[in-house]
Amino acid sequence: MKQFLLIFFTISTYLCMAQSGPNVSIEGEKVISSQVYQKPDPIKVSIFPNPTAHFLNIDDAQNQIGTLKLFSLLGNNVKTFEVDAQKRFDISDLPNGLYLLQIIDKQNNIAKTIRLKKV
Repeated sequence: MKQFLLIFFTISTYLCMAQSGPNVSIEGEKVISSQVYQKPDPIKVSIFPNPTAHFLNIDDAQNQIGTLKLFSLLGNNVKTFEVDAQKRFDISDLPNGLYLLQIIDKQNNIAKTIRLKKV
């Protein structure tokens, strides 16, 4: 039984090491990784009005937003807007309901997701 447990822990440690990538070393029973996850700075953005009927306005004082994607609650991408100098977006052609607005920064990272109500 002890041999089985020793083999099991050795194999599981090896599998964890293989899945973690090349920057992992084992010292005794400790697994040490040199990879550090850094969370990007949050983007300060204001979306208004919410709820809205016709237009969606964005206030991005830091000019970090690259794209807005509007999804239905079923996960379908119903509209995509490129944000350059434009800060007002027409959504009057969409049916009333709830949507998810995904805010993507200029580095193509998802910065925020906001619930949007179209009335």
